[in-house]
Amino acid sequence: MNWNTHDDEIIFSFAELYKYASSLPLTKRSVLKVTAKIYDPMEFLTPLTVEMKILFQELCIEKTNWDTELKGESLRKWKSFLQDLILIDCYHILRCYFARQPVDIQLHGFSDASERASAAVVYIRSTYSDGQVEVRLVASKSRVALIKRQTIPRLELSGALILARLVNKLKSLDIESPVVLWTDSMTTLCWIKNERVWKQYVGQRVDEIRSLTSKDPWRHRPGEINPADLPSRGLTAKELSTSNTWWNGPSFLLYPVNQWPEMFQPAQAEEEEIQREAIKTEKVITHSIVNTGTSESLDRGIDKIVDIEHYSNITTLFRVTAYVIRFVNTLKKRMRSESQGNLSNELTADELRNSETLWIKSVRANAFVDELAFLNRKNSKSTPPIRVAQFGLFLSEDQTIRCKGRLSNAPLPTFSKSPILLPAKHAFVKLLIKQTHDQVKHSGINATLTALRERYWVLRGPETVKRVIHHCVVCCSYEASPRKPSQFADLQSNQVSNDPLFTHIGLDFARPLYVKACRSSKESDSDSNKVYVCLFTCASTWAVHLELTRRLNVQDFLLAFRRFANRRGLPAMIQSDNAKTFQSSSKEIRKIAQSPEAWRYLTHHQITWNFIVEKVPWWEAIGRDLFKASSHQSRKLLDGPL
Repeated sequence: MNWNTHDDEIIFSFAELYKYASSLPLTKRSVLKVTAKIYDPMEFLTPLTVEMKILFQELCIEKTNWDTELKGESLRKWKSFLQDLILIDCYHILRCYFARQPVDIQLHGFSDASERASAAVVYIRSTYSDGQVEVRLVASKSRVALIKRQTIPRLELSGALILARLVNKLKSLDIESPVVLWTDSMTTLCWIKNERVWKQYVGQRVDEIRSLTSKDPWRHRPGEINPADLPSRGLTAKELSTSNTWWNGPSFLLYPVNQWPEMFQPAQAEEEEIQREAIKTEKVITHSIVNTGTSESLDRGIDKIVDIEHYSNITTLFRVTAYVIRFVNTLKKRMRSESQGNLSNELTADELRNSETLWIKSVRANAFVDELAFLNRKNSKSTPPIRVAQFGLFLSEDQTIRCKGRLSNAPLPTFSKSPILLPAKHAFVKLLIKQTHDQVKHSGINATLTALRERYWVLRGPETVKRVIHHCVVCCSYEASPRKPSQFADLQSNQVSNDPLFTHIGLDFARPLYVKACRSSKESDSDSNKVYVCLFTCASTWAVHLELTRRLNVQDFLLAFRRFANRRGLPAMIQSDNAKTFQSSSKEIRKIAQSPEAWRYLTHHQITWNFIVEKVPWWEAIGRDLFKASSHQSRKLLDGPL
């Protein structure tokens, strides 16, 4: 790209590019090199360059090697592109957008997409005082379609997003003028203008478009007069030079506003695509309670109004049910123009008691259908169900099924003499047992069952209570068995061998000790010097040999090692620690082990030096704990430096 300062033109010349491309081998690497050579920041040549990008993407999909010569259709496309450049000498683009001072300026953006690429292009529409209208290309942007194929409406939405970003970029350059945005996809237009909740792919892009632009300037125009269709499908160099639609925009922009394309209703196929991307909300089911003169419908249907599976506490369940019943009664009184009575926020004891009775009746109606039908039939001569005879069931004044026990003469409350019958498997019973278990302070199965039977008789009581208590978090945390210790791996062969003492040793340096300076020196008695203890540990017997060194260097270590070897004999293998806790000492040992002098000495005496693996406790140097114990005792006895 060059700038002709005399005529104020931007010139794109392809002569040098063609020579450069002809000198390169016909490979994938050459395609990328030539594509990167075209410097076009405003992307005036998008219909031409997008063909090169698409070709490079096809080569990547085919997994063509970088230096493999092109073959087949890819070679034909690349040669055709190079031959097409010869026909065009250069492009001349006027840098100034206005021939004279305009009276009105508008920015018009167009977007389009195909299965190959998505593109956006922006034009500036200038109106002069004599009524003349002029349209000039400002900038464009393109993007090759993703390898993962998407539907055309989604690709059109991606093109609209590219256009929104491009227009927002131009606005940041202080181009203040009205903006009109065009798309030929009614589906994309409906996604942008509607306030519905869309699925993730569509929703994220629609939200970004709305954040960059307003939804009002978006309009629809037919695809045959869309200039963004040219870069989305690609043009040859010759077609681009003669394309008036690309350089000067669609012809309808030269006409007044009332002659621009009008909005169309989406077709049936587009409507289906729009609805496919919408998030379908769950249907809201409303239950109504109708006063039919009896409470039978309410007794049977409270579990349909209040879902018991959403509650883990029976007190909360009773309170929510009481508020629901209060709300229903308030509506009934309003309809009958009666006084509404107590309108305080706090629930009364009678309301909670009624909600409990209501749930018991609901459980009764679902679990004891045959028993309830028999008890409601008076003077029945049919055979009673087995539970009626077994528990002596009868209906109480509040229409609950109670058991007739043998405590009629006992000085107990009525609910204890005749407990309410409840089934073994029901969510209400589970919540009731959990509450009773909490009231007896998690005392166990027998205590919970005894407290429960003061008012209720649960079928298969011990088994049911045990099943509920088995999942009690508090009881499980206190009664859980201790965790079994992990099994360590077997000891190494050198730790259990019958070799002589100090044949296999562990080597480590302990933390420094402080020794007092010699009294004959000029230093004071309080001065002390730092020394290090070199620790040699037998792997099989845990015997420990300590050597004192002045410094952590090779010479002092070799002196300490020779003293150890003279006293204990030469070892066959040395093993050193590699734990991160002792990283500093490990580094010093590694420096000593890697020094040529130490390595030469060990090799000469056929001694192997290894470092253990990190975080392997059963490989650690054995004598560290022994030295730690002796070191602590020495410090306690001597009370200060040695």
